[in-house]
Formats: sequence, C-alpha cells, structure tokens
Amino acid sequence: MDKSKIVDLTQNIIQGKEPFPYEVEIDDVTKIIPNVKHHPDDWYVVSNLTYCTHIGAHIEAPFHHKQDGQDLAQMDYRKLINPLVVIDATKKKDKEEITLADCKKYDAKIKKDSIVFIWTGADKLFHTPQWEDQKPYLAPEAAQYLADKGIACIGCDSPDIEVPGLLTQPVHQIVFDKEIPMVESCCNLEAVAEGDYICFILPTPFEGVDSIPCRIIAIPVSEMKW
Repeated sequence: MDKSKIVDLTQNIIQGKEPFPYEVEIDDVTKIIPNVKHHPDDWYVVSNLTYCTHIGAHIEAPFHHKQDGQDLAQMDYRKLINPLVVIDATKKKDKEEITLADCKKYDAKIKKDSIVFIWTGADKLFHTPQWEDQKPYLAPEAAQYLADKGIACIGCDSPDIEVPGLLTQPVHQIVFDKEIPMVESCCNLEAVAEGDYICFILPTPFEGVDSIPCRIIAIPVSEMKW
C-alpha cells in the first residue's frame, strides 16, 4: 500500500476557533491525577477536554434526534467502512437546494451500504466567520431517495445539509428513521471526488451519546493491499 495516497477527511480542532464549545486543560499529571508520581525533571502531562460533541468532523448517531435511536455504541462500525460516493454540489449557493435530480445523477454509483458525502466546498471556510454562509441543503425527497437506497452513512463538508428555517429537521429525521448516521464538517472531498475509494469512519463507542468528533480517511481501492 502506498500510504501517501490515503486522504484525510478530518478537520483539525483548534482551541479558540471552534463554532462549538471546546476547552483544553493541559497540566503535569500530578496536578490532574494526584496519585501518579514521576521524576520532577520528566515531561509528563495529561489533558482534560471539555467540548461539545459536534466539534470538527463529527458523526451523529440516530439517537441525536430519536430517543429510541442507536447511540454511538450501538451503531455497527462495520457499516462505517464502505465504498465512498461524493456528490458534487460545489455550484450550489448558500440555502440553495440539492435536488433529487442532483443526487440521481450518481444513481449507478450509489449502492446499498455506500457512504455518501456531499461536497460543497464549505470546508475551505472552516474556522472563519463565513463558514455558515455556504450551506446548501438537501431536499427531503433526495434524503428519502438515499435512505431508500440503503446507504450506510450520509455526510457533508459544510455545517449541515438540513432544510433551513424549519424546526422539524426533516433531513435528519428521514435518515435517522432508517438508522443511517450523519457526518458533518468533514474536508478535502475534492481529493476523493473522482475514482474509487473506501471510506473509514471509526467513532469511539460511547454509550448514551449522540455524536463524537472522529478521524475519517479514504483509501483508493487500488491501494487496498499490503
């Protein structure tokens, strides 16, 4: 495997720049865990993180909008390792609809258990005030089409793909009704928009938690050998 061809689809998480709460405390291990001892000349620190689970590239489990939906621990991690399909929505403007017809252009590529990411280009504005200003949304009928295809996960490189101005979150509800998780705020989709890739999304299995930032990578199918 040529590991230089692995594509990282994950945003860096930076204190002071996140749109969601995120605080870092780093101190000598003896300050945070007093029963641990070490030589005073050794560098030995630990970190405490306090953060909203929706920072950076994160995956949302159905529990995010469904009280009886799967949480992070209940999701089948095997389904989060699957072929990637990227829908190009880079010509869409803020609050412009990504239609059913836009998605059906990829009908031949989208299979059962595909991981489908919508490429808007908004990731280039991450950590800037303009980030929220490039957020096209997915039409509910397009979300239903993808859910009915049996995809394993849907995602985007923008803050979200939800219909603006509605309190009911229809896109989330449609995919979560089929136990399909959602990724938001990934990046670098231009690097995987063409060709065949396997996507890996491996969230930590916290019980009773709706979302978690995670590392997301894509590997060319041609490199899936050692």
